[in-house]
Amino acid sequence: MTGRCIYLTLSLLTCNLAAIANGWPFRTKMIDNVSPSQYMGDMQVWDIKAGNDGYVFFATAAGLTVWDGVRWTSYRSQSDSYLRALHYDAETSTLYSAGNDEFGAWTQNPYGDFEYKLLYSYSGQGGVQVFWRCVRYGNKVYFQSHSALCSWNITTHTIEEQAFDGNVSYLHCSNDSLYLQLDDRLYIVRENGLVPTSINIDSRIVFIRKDNGLTLFFTEDKGIYKWDGKALQTLNNETSGKLSKARIFSAGRYNDSCTLVGSIVDGLFIVNNAGKIIDHISDKNGLNVTTVLSTASDNLENIWLGMDGGIAQICNDSRNIYYHSSQTNIGSVYCMALFADYLFLGTNKGLYRLSATLNLEFIQESQGQVWNFFNTGSELFVCHDKGLHALNNNKLDLLPAPGVWVIRKHLNNTYISADFAGISVYEMQNGKLAWRNKLEGYSGLNNNLYTDKFGHIWLLDSNCPMMVQPSKNLRYIDKIKLFGVAEKGSKLSMSKLDNEVVFYTETSAYVYNIAMDSLMYNSHYSNLIAACSGRPISLIQTGNNFIYVADNQVGLIERVDRQFYKRGNLMDKAADAMIPREYRAFVQLSDNIIALGIQNGAAFHNLSEAATGNNIPLKLRRLEVESQDRTTLLPTDVDHYSISERAPKLKFYLTGLGTYKTVDYRIDNSEWQAVIVDNYLEINELQYGKHTVEIRNAEYNNNLPPYTYQITIQGPWFYYRPYIVAILLVAILTTFFIIQWYIRQRKRKRRHFQIIQSERMKHQRSLHEMEMMRMEMKERDKQLLNFTMENINRNNMLNEIRDEVVALKENLNNNPDQRLRSVVRRIDSHLSNKQNWEIFKKYYNNIHDGFFDRLIRLYSDLTVNELKICAYLKLDLSSKEIATLMSISTTSVEMARHRLRKKLNLPHDKSLVVYMSEI
Repeated sequence: MTGRCIYLTLSLLTCNLAAIANGWPFRTKMIDNVSPSQYMGDMQVWDIKAGNDGYVFFATAAGLTVWDGVRWTSYRSQSDSYLRALHYDAETSTLYSAGNDEFGAWTQNPYGDFEYKLLYSYSGQGGVQVFWRCVRYGNKVYFQSHSALCSWNITTHTIEEQAFDGNVSYLHCSNDSLYLQLDDRLYIVRENGLVPTSINIDSRIVFIRKDNGLTLFFTEDKGIYKWDGKALQTLNNETSGKLSKARIFSAGRYNDSCTLVGSIVDGLFIVNNAGKIIDHISDKNGLNVTTVLSTASDNLENIWLGMDGGIAQICNDSRNIYYHSSQTNIGSVYCMALFADYLFLGTNKGLYRLSATLNLEFIQESQGQVWNFFNTGSELFVCHDKGLHALNNNKLDLLPAPGVWVIRKHLNNTYISADFAGISVYEMQNGKLAWRNKLEGYSGLNNNLYTDKFGHIWLLDSNCPMMVQPSKNLRYIDKIKLFGVAEKGSKLSMSKLDNEVVFYTETSAYVYNIAMDSLMYNSHYSNLIAACSGRPISLIQTGNNFIYVADNQVGLIERVDRQFYKRGNLMDKAADAMIPREYRAFVQLSDNIIALGIQNGAAFHNLSEAATGNNIPLKLRRLEVESQDRTTLLPTDVDHYSISERAPKLKFYLTGLGTYKTVDYRIDNSEWQAVIVDNYLEINELQYGKHTVEIRNAEYNNNLPPYTYQITIQGPWFYYRPYIVAILLVAILTTFFIIQWYIRQRKRKRRHFQIIQSERMKHQRSLHEMEMMRMEMKERDKQLLNFTMENINRNNMLNEIRDEVVALKENLNNNPDQRLRSVVRRIDSHLSNKQNWEIFKKYYNNIHDGFFDRLIRLYSDLTVNELKICAYLKLDLSSKEIATLMSISTTSVEMARHRLRKKLNLPHDKSLVVYMSEI
């Protein structure tokens, strides 16, 4: 569950810190303030009830809100009713709700959703009827407003209603009695009406509790009264005075000895049966809002508060313990040590000492960064950025040593430190740890080191494992060797596990092989790393338990028969307050207590303590089958499913989970696998066939039998024998019909081929005839072209003769000879010989299939010269060639072509030559 986590210091036990395994003075809880946007309801939460299977129900103005241990869902009735009161009937698994003008019942359908049935709707006059309480007593469920009492008979499904003249305060059910406060008098509700008691209280009774012969009345503004059967007295004057000022609005049973009391002014009070306030939770120590409208506790003993501004969950897992400095900002806690009945906290501000009575004291002259502690049993040494200090009589004595990050035990009586100057050697002298010398030959800076069983010193130098082999007298370095690992570029970390120095990335682990003088891949520790969520920043071991811290996550892994199982996320409420990433480290304060420094405090986990809460079974709320193209909901009221989806992904939405939301599951009696259910358990490795899926709660030592599902994944048709037989019969029949069809097709194709061959022969003949015609036409065009060229040559020759005669004539000095003039006339006559035109016209018209006839029909007003130009254009002659044939200039031909286009009325984009070829 998300939400801003706030630390809350509760009641403290006065015990000796040295006996930490048997008790701890810090009994702290975490508060999750849940906003309306998270739980999808209204800000005012009027009532809370815990149900079966880990459900918690909330009544808000926006309807019903449900928390199933993992996720929030919200529901509205058909009338969008304003809810104010709830009652969960465990016997029938029915949730009754009441509010403005109506009451009804909610039941869960087979798909995990809650559905509403209206039982009563107020239709009277005179405003709104508000129901403030609903309680089952006998075979009836009672619904109380300030003016009436209604009952729903769960057997006969009938409603009875009784109105009152006075003011009805609240309805109460305590043990075997049902009470109603009318005005100031308390009455017992019977089948035949109200029976008055002798108890008169001039304050509204909010809650009634019976304990050891006493009846306790928690009133709105008069505190707590006790009734022994004879007299009504104030239970505790001091407590009643405080609660009167705070004004009680809600109250409810917490456990056998305590009651949760919600106030209007000052948050929550936890009061024992003697009337003593054992805890007070307000805005000063965690709550966002101080007006508590409703209270409840769930099966995990968590406290839920419905407020005038949201929901708060007070987590009560006794395995996780937190200390938060509420008065002094001590900074980021990097290390802790238990010494001389005190808990010492090393922070970025200096050193603090915490007593068993939670008296926090700053150690003078310790200002600066405290990196680590080293406890020899008789002395406590502080690894400080100013140097190594010994703690004596609550004072720090500086040793003649450089600033140091960490000290590790080496061999025999010697110790090794990683410090600002490189590596230093310490030894015990008369029971005191003393600095001896700097290890010559290395001056690098490292904030961590380990020593192995061979006496080697291991460091991480620029993300590269480094082995330092010191001399026997620990004065200088004999050998330094750097090792590469297969995953270059991956971030490396190192820890000491099973007395082995282990280097690891996000996926692989390596240990030193002295025979090979090499770092070798180790499958056993690689499996451990794989069980973590990403590369652990810090990893420690206590027996067969491995605790790691990664990005905003602290996890526990258990080793069983060399197999690793994740047992859940620890200290999850401290995730948002962790110190800088690369400096997160665990401190083992005892065999069972693990500590982790956080911002302004510390988180502790007790490995030996059992999970808090009732040992309830898991239950499947919702089952989704997600395939490649759709998501299908399956009913949860069966334990056998048949799924036909291809490559299905099964999503199990579970309730009844523990604090760590961890479950074990296995398929077909395989090895159990641990998984943390953040939203749902996903299983996508099921193949075709029948499977048995078992799921159990991993937090309750597996005392309950696992939840078992029989799941059949239907395979394709060829997976089943009936389908195979059917498909074989279909195949045989299909083959027979295919053969028959093939024979018919061959016959048809043969006939079709013959027809095609005949058509092809006809087509070939036609092509041949057309080719002959084309060749004949080509021959005719050739003859016509020859004829035209002869005319052109003849005219060219005559023109040349004419030009020569004219030139000769001009040289006769204006005395032309009659004979020369006759030759010129004869030549001119020959050049304009109409007989040639008529022959050309007839021959041309014959070759081109009546070209001139068609042209004259289309354009009857064409002259002879225009007809000639048209004929020459159809022969694709140039203007120059046309000018020679017609004995005119080229310019005259161009002008004639222009006039011809206008006469023919041709568009500008139409070629005259193309047009002639189309006629």
